[in-house]
Amino acid sequence: MKKQNSHTLRILSQNKNFITSLGRECWIVSCINNGVMEFRIMHNGYIDPCLGMYHSYQRAEEIINEIFQCIKQEICSYEMPQE
Repeated sequence: MKKQNSHTLRILSQNKNFITSLGRECWIVSCINNGVMEFRIMHNGYIDPCLGMYHSYQRAEEIINEIFQCIKQEICSYEMPQE
């Protein structure tokens, strides 16, 4: 059995107004904002504030994968991309 790692990834939100530690999980939520479909990346069991909003599910999945790669590589910080 592998020893559990205490590594914590810190994430700067897309709008740059908060930094959070990714303690549990993150996921994609689809919603309609002003008649436009958006895909939001949520975190740690909270619905708001979201980490970032993207115009395609595929892009949101790519970002989730980037976050996962940071965790795997024990990178300490990640900045949510604008697009």
